[in-house]
Amino acid sequence: MLTLNLPTEQVILLRQELQAAGRREIGGIMMGEQLAPNHFRVTEMTFQRHGGMFARFVRNARLALVALQQFFSRTGHRYQKYNYLGEWHSHPSFKPNPSTTDHESMIDVVCHQNTGANFVLLMIIRLSDTEHLEGSVTVYLPDGGVNQGVLDLGEEAAT
Repeated sequence: MLTLNLPTEQVILLRQELQAAGRREIGGIMMGEQLAPNHFRVTEMTFQRHGGMFARFVRNARLALVALQQFFSRTGHRYQKYNYLGEWHSHPSFKPNPSTTDHESMIDVVCHQNTGANFVLLMIIRLSDTEHLEGSVTVYLPDGGVNQGVLDLGEEAAT
C-alpha cells in the first residue's frame, strides 16, 4: 500500500490556504520525494486560489506545467527520486473522498500517453469543524486500477 507523507510545513501552508478559501474548493499539484518503495513525501505543493467554486475545482494546466519545470530544475532532474506525485484539491463541504468526476479526471491523467507516469495520486483534503485536516489519498494506475493509499499527516494526525 502506498503511503503519502505531508510534512509539518506543508500541513501549515495547507491549513492557511483552506482557511482563506472558506467554502470554495481550491487545489493544485503535489511534487515530492520517494523515501522508500511505496513511500513518498510531499516536498512542494502549488496553491491555485482561483478556478474553484462551492463544489468544483478546475486545475490550470499552464500554471502546473511552470511549477513542474521549476521543481525539476531545483531537484536536478533526478526523476527517480523527485517527481510529480499528482493532484490535490479540497472538499470543504463534503467528505474528503474522490467524486465520480475526480476519478474520471485522474484516470484520464494517468492513462494519457504523454504523462509517462507509473501512477498518480489524488489527495482530497478539508478542514474539520475543529480546524483539523481530514483527507484521503487515492492511487491511480495506467492500467485503470484504483487503490486507496495512506495519508500520513504527521503531527496533525496526533492533534
